[in-house]
Amino acid sequence: MNRSPRVTAIKRQSANASAKRRRIILILTLIVILAIGVNLYQAPSKRATSTRKILRNPQSVVAKSPLSSASTTTTIDPGLLSQTNTRPTSNSSALRVSMENLFNGISQDSISLALSSFFTLDSYLSVKSLKDDAYDYAARLVFEFTLDVEAAHSYIASQGSATYTGFYIPKNSVHYVPPGECYNRLGYWMVPDARILYSVNGKTYSIGIASLISWRGTWYVVHLGAINRNNEVGIVDAPASGVGAPGPTGGC
Repeated sequence: MNRSPRVTAIKRQSANASAKRRRIILILTLIVILAIGVNLYQAPSKRATSTRKILRNPQSVVAKSPLSSASTTTTIDPGLLSQTNTRPTSNSSALRVSMENLFNGISQDSISLALSSFFTLDSYLSVKSLKDDAYDYAARLVFEFTLDVEAAHSYIASQGSATYTGFYIPKNSVHYVPPGECYNRLGYWMVPDARILYSVNGKTYSIGIASLISWRGTWYVVHLGAINRNNEVGIVDAPASGVGAPGPTGGC
């Protein structure tokens, strides 16, 4: 199996780029506004602070992203329920649906569909103990996820007509991140570099998922292309012929 280096996607110069920018600005601005409203109703004792700084401005960051529109889900947010220490399995029906939705969101350039596999806002507010969790969720996590979906879409589309065939989660890489680590107030299970599998003209290919974390015994995407990056560009995680190979263990 050939494993190629991570690749970055060049932003597509399409006629509707400006409309995509406006939509994503509106969406993430609403996320921040709603999240701030949630924070105002939480007791101060539950909103621990951190010295970690988020150095991005939501408007200037989002304006750089020519992305498809996204919509909020109509299902009950699992983040409204309490976290558990249940270790997720790699063969649950929920995970199978989630991974297929993620691939279809990528292949169809649909952020709303891809986001159905993503860690929810309320879950993130429960887990993290940053100074401004809502801002971090919108301006970093969701923004970078949309960049990575766009990058993966461009990469896969360049290969031809792709069909989803499955996913792979390396069991030996699954580990528990306890409370107090990685700016977390709650613990969760984490696995780096799971793989999404698809075929083009009968040949198997794959890309990585940088980080899956658990909420109530279910896996959710929290980083798609990379956990950390130096520039605000979309990243495709370790594209490969065949199933590919998971990256190093550890991480948050």
